[in-house]
Amino acid sequence: MRHIRKWTRPNCYTQRAIEDEEERAWALVRVASDLPEELKRDLLAAVREIKDEKYRTQALTPLAKSLPDALKPDLLDAVRAIKDETLRTETLRSVAWNLPDALKLAAVRAIADEGIRSEGLVWVGGHSTDRVQPDLLSAVREIKDQWRREFALGGIAWHLPETLASDLLAAAREMQSEEYRARALADVARYLPGGLKPDLLVAARAIQNEEYRAQALNCIASDLPSELQPSLFAAVCGVKDESQRAEAFRGVARNLPETLKPDLIARVCAIQNEEYRGRALTWVFAGMPDALKPDLLAAVFAIHDGKQRAWALGELIPNLPHALMTNLLAGVRAIQNEGERAQAIILAVRRLPDALKPDLLAAACAINDEGWRAQALIWMAGYLPDTLKRDFVTAARSIKDEELRERALNWRAAQLQMLAAD
Repeated sequence: MRHIRKWTRPNCYTQRAIEDEEERAWALVRVASDLPEELKRDLLAAVREIKDEKYRTQALTPLAKSLPDALKPDLLDAVRAIKDETLRTETLRSVAWNLPDALKLAAVRAIADEGIRSEGLVWVGGHSTDRVQPDLLSAVREIKDQWRREFALGGIAWHLPETLASDLLAAAREMQSEEYRARALADVARYLPGGLKPDLLVAARAIQNEEYRAQALNCIASDLPSELQPSLFAAVCGVKDESQRAEAFRGVARNLPETLKPDLIARVCAIQNEEYRGRALTWVFAGMPDALKPDLLAAVFAIHDGKQRAWALGELIPNLPHALMTNLLAGVRAIQNEGERAQAIILAVRRLPDALKPDLLAAACAINDEGWRAQALIWMAGYLPDTLKRDFVTAARSIKDEELRERALNWRAAQLQMLAAD
């Protein structure tokens, strides 16, 4: 390697004289790190003379690590001059890591593929200084593909200073697609100062498509101050589609002032479609004060469709406070349809305290249909206290159908340590 360290300007022309361009490219790369600074401009010029773009790009990429910052604008110009879009894109991505902040952005901005450019801009956002961030936001706003622009906007939002918050909101509001505008508003909501939150709500309410408007209102709910929550609630109540309104109530519930929560329950109970009403009841439950939770549980039991009621109970029961266990038992026992009552018993047995399980077992035994009674007893077996084992065996033995009786008696027998002959 002695000839490398003694490399002088005449030797530079010797390297350039290598006819095979692949060999010339690798020869130039090999000497790059050992060259004195004053010769690196000639080195870059020698690389730019390579006609075959494949070999030229193979040399330009490693040069980014070796060249001084003063030559990196020229390096970037050399990469931009590559005509093949695939090679140019890959080289821009590769050299960007070793460029100063301003040139990082310029390199990514030069990528034609908007998908790759959007990902690159997000990466630049995490490696840039305040000085280049206004240009970074402008670069994102230049992306034509709405999906890619929304992705990039959400990715850079948390890197931008508060001085750019107005521009950030404007970038979200100018999205032509209402779907991606709703997503963009949700992306930027948490990064906006309080003074811009009213404009955020106005922008969400201005979305014409109810699905996307409801999604935006739901997503920005937790980022709005308390004084805007009543206006948000009014906007959600104005959504006509019951499915979308039910979804939006989810975001409203936790942050709504206490004085408006009874109104929220009334609005949820007014949803005609029982599937959407059941979902909404379970979604708003956690955000309600304990004083209103009995009303929510009663509203779930008031659902006529057994399938929807069972789904809602399954979601609600694990989160019920201990004070509502008696209400739960009463609601289960009041279900008229025996199959639906059996399902409710199965859901409730895991949550009820041992003190209430004798009543639940009695409710199971009161089921006339042997198939449903057996199902309820089978699923109750592992959750009954020792004091109820004998009552359980007696109930199981009362089943006339031999197969169902055996299933009930044998189910989890090992865990219960029951003696069938006892």
